[in-house]
Amino acid sequence: MVVRYILPVWLNAGIAIERNGEWSMDRELPLRGWWVPGQIELDEENDRLIWSNEGGHPADGPTEGVLTEFVRLASGSARSILNYAARWGVLELCEHDLPRSHNPPAVMPGGLRVVNCGRVRLEGESDPVMGPFVEPLGVWRALADRVKAIVNLAALLDNGEPGAGAEWLVAMGVPDADPTGPHWKGSPFLLAHQVQELLDIGNVRPLFRWKGGANYGVEIGVSGAGMAGNAIRGSGLFGGIATQLAFALSRADGLAICSGCGNAYSVSEGRPRTGERRYCKACRDAGVPARDRQRKYREQKKSRHEGEQ
Repeated sequence: MVVRYILPVWLNAGIAIERNGEWSMDRELPLRGWWVPGQIELDEENDRLIWSNEGGHPADGPTEGVLTEFVRLASGSARSILNYAARWGVLELCEHDLPRSHNPPAVMPGGLRVVNCGRVRLEGESDPVMGPFVEPLGVWRALADRVKAIVNLAALLDNGEPGAGAEWLVAMGVPDADPTGPHWKGSPFLLAHQVQELLDIGNVRPLFRWKGGANYGVEIGVSGAGMAGNAIRGSGLFGGIATQLAFALSRADGLAICSGCGNAYSVSEGRPRTGERRYCKACRDAGVPARDRQRKYREQKKSRHEGEQ
């Protein structure tokens, strides 16, 4: 099944944004870190990509388009998938027809990591690092269709519509299941679970990094995705796609730490300045900012009184 485009509903829900006459779902995130292979070619006879790591480079720089262009591949030609891969990289598919990040390396004593899933090598080739490797275009289209179905359903739920059963099955990654099964349609909790599943497949996780000198910091990313800069990272291209999807559906362009509860929450406006307090919606609704201001006022008043004495 190729999922329909309902762009007007995407725009109305704020998931897609119009910029200079073009629409996009990508947010301006510090998103980078995966590897773009240096050699990618199209095997049209077998409907697949063949790629190798020789001459590759990291996907640094602006990444606007990585999600928007990916959803278009659901009905895209073989050439369009090749062009996308040449620009953004490959999915690094394993034998399970999933990005190999879905089964991340196990952590052993001493920091040793044991790789669980490898890339699919070209017939007769034996180099597990450099390749060449193969990726079926049908898997690319199916994953793009799933992401597009999730976007459709998020926009429809925002509009008060439950969405079609067949579309829910695509979003759940089981397009061939019985669409007349259990009544799970229209559940925002189920949709959130599907987005989390894609983040898990992309191995997107918190990272604790040394930033030079005596400075440390927390980022969103994956071990082994590179050390450069202050970035949100996923395990390869699919981690980047899943991260962009999560922020697009959140209508947000970044994360902040709530000064009230200490939890991270998504923000759609500028980042807080150093020393500025910032609150999530739950804390704002509970009146936490006003209580904090009153407490600060009392503390300042007490401090001035003690200084006068």
